[in-house]
Amino acid sequence: MSVPIIGNAFIGIAIPEHITDLITALYNNDLKNIKYIKPSNLHITLKFLGKSDERKIILIKEALNYIRFPHFDIILNKAVFWNPNIVVVEVELNPYLNTIKHELDEILFRHALFDIDKRPFKPHITIARTKAKFNKIELNNLLTTYKAINNKKFQSNQIHLYQSLRIEGKQSDYIKLFTV
Repeated sequence: MSVPIIGNAFIGIAIPEHITDLITALYNNDLKNIKYIKPSNLHITLKFLGKSDERKIILIKEALNYIRFPHFDIILNKAVFWNPNIVVVEVELNPYLNTIKHELDEILFRHALFDIDKRPFKPHITIARTKAKFNKIELNNLLTTYKAINNKKFQSNQIHLYQSLRIEGKQSDYIKLFTV
């Protein structure tokens, strides 16, 4: 019997409503070539897990119970373009966030679920994707708009296991499967 595969899964930190409101208040719907991330989907990814079956999700949930997660502040830095068609708000890499990322990698590795990430951890919140390149004036205007969120902070006290559900022709919805 085969085990059904669920959509992509990932572990992340939810963005509280007051920060989501700050970010989405700056969305400029007049820009035709940009697709903003739904407010309910804003998050900081700690570990991308990819496609996972139901059995693996159960094992991931069990492994996550070993995570120690203190309350700590998350500080937003600045909005930048990545790749060049992704707009993100960079997040300050503080010792707590780095420790949680490292501990998460170690626990999932010890439970033989995933390898440890070799890439450097660059915490961020993806806020938009673009379909075309912007000219320099549009780019500077867009990024300048987001200066209002520089150095804003919020307290984090949970991580979540998310599943990405895609409905054809629509943006994915991220569903919380488990919270630590």
